[in-house]
This record gives sequence, C-alpha cells and structure tokens, in this order.
Amino acid sequence: MISTLRTVLFHPDEYFAGDDSEVQLLDPISILVAYMLLTIMVIVPIIFNFSIDTAAKISMVVGMSVTSVPVILVKWFLLGAITWGISSVLGGSGPFRRQLVLLSFGFLPFLISLSFLFLSIVVAVQGIPVGQDPTISQLSFHVQLVKSDPIVTAALYLYAATILWGCYIWVFVVKHTCNISVRRAFIAVLIPVLLLIRLQPITL
Repeated sequence: MISTLRTVLFHPDEYFAGDDSEVQLLDPISILVAYMLLTIMVIVPIIFNFSIDTAAKISMVVGMSVTSVPVILVKWFLLGAITWGISSVLGGSGPFRRQLVLLSFGFLPFLISLSFLFLSIVVAVQGIPVGQDPTISQLSFHVQLVKSDPIVTAALYLYAATILWGCYIWVFVVKHTCNISVRRAFIAVLIPVLLLIRLQPITL
C-alpha cells in the first residue's frame, strides 16, 4: 500500500501507465472521504475555541459539513467533466467513468497539506482568546487571528503549492485514460483547475 502511494505521488506516469485493471471504487471513495473530513476538520479547532456548549459546537460542525461535502463532490465532477471534454476536443478517447475515478488520486497530496494545516491551527488557537458568541463576524475575526500565526500562514502556502502537485498527478491520469500527449493533457487539466480556483479562491 505504501509503495503504491509513493508511486502515485512521485511517479504517476509509471503508475497510471501500468494500471489497466478495472477501476475499483474503494480507493477513490476513501481518498475523497478523507479529503472531505480534513477539509471540515481545519475549522473545528476554531469553533471549539468558543465558550458555548458542546452540542452547539457539534451542530455548527455538522452544518458546515452539509455545505462542504456537496461542494467537494461538485468540484471533483466538474474537474472530471471539463478535462474529459477538453481532452476529447484535443483528440483524446477513453471512458469518462475511468478518468473521473482516477482523478481522485490527485487529491492525495492535499491530505498531507490539510493535515499539516489542521495541526498548525490546533497549535495557533492556544494563543488566541476564547470567543463568546460564534456569530459570522466573530468567526471571521478568529479566523483572521489564526491566519496571522506564522505556522498557519506557512501551512496555507503549502496547501496552495499542493495544487501544483495535484495537477502533476492529474496530467498523467488524463494522459493515460484519454491516450493523449502530456502537453495536451496539461492543457486539459490547466483550464478546469484555473476555473475552480477562480470560483473558489484558496481561503481558510
């Protein structure tokens, strides 16, 4: 398993070139679930830094989860649909389902950066005052306090840089699932990634 992850992360061309077996949904689902959980968890330390009862804190986390999960699934589907459409225009051919499923492997690097971001926020909230009423303005204020921490700032830059790592994996997914050149695969990946960043800028 570790050897496979290492190959996907650092040698995706080699991994996807040899992956001719039927795609299993378990690995992609596991990756996406982990990505969703970590995306939600980064805000949890800030919410739990407010002096409200535990039930209210859990309710807020659940509410954010209900919003975050569909957004992540839509981003994944849009990434797959747009890259598949562009690659088809550029002469590619291949099943959409296979490409969509394998694109989930590009979220693996984000699990690393989100874990670091979560840990940095856990440390940062120890140095800010406990909040009283978690209104939107108060939450925003506490988020800004956390973002001012140098370690959190570094973690956010790392998360932004992870997009390049994810793109690196996605390019080779598209190359092998659509049977096109690296250059054309890069174009097919670049356009939807820039679009998604435009629609949802990198923020905490």
